[in-house]
Amino acid sequence: ELLTGVADGNDGTDDPPGGPAAARPASTPEELAEDLRAQVAAELRMDPADIGLGRPLPEMGIDSVMLVTLRARLLRRHGVDLPQTILWNQPTIHALAVHLSETLEQQ
Repeated sequence: ELLTGVADGNDGTDDPPGGPAAARPASTPEELAEDLRAQVAAELRMDPADIGLGRPLPEMGIDSVMLVTLRARLLRRHGVDLPQTILWNQPTIHALAVHLSETLEQQ
């Protein structure tokens, strides 16, 4: 079951065919917030509409194990390796989106 989708090119990520470089990168904090909302919702198996932009991610159920997966998703999607302590410094989707936007601008 771990290999489900591998044969058809689906690696289980939300990246488009051709990898993250094929995607139109989110550029504004608002676009990044919506992308982050979708990624968090996927990790929590929730509807994105139920994910509040200003609510701390740990309150929604993101734990250290989920954070590892979320960081890996964001690295694949945006090419940014966020620190392990990111949720302590940027605990909400909104704060994380602003931080990610600023980081992407510096690259």
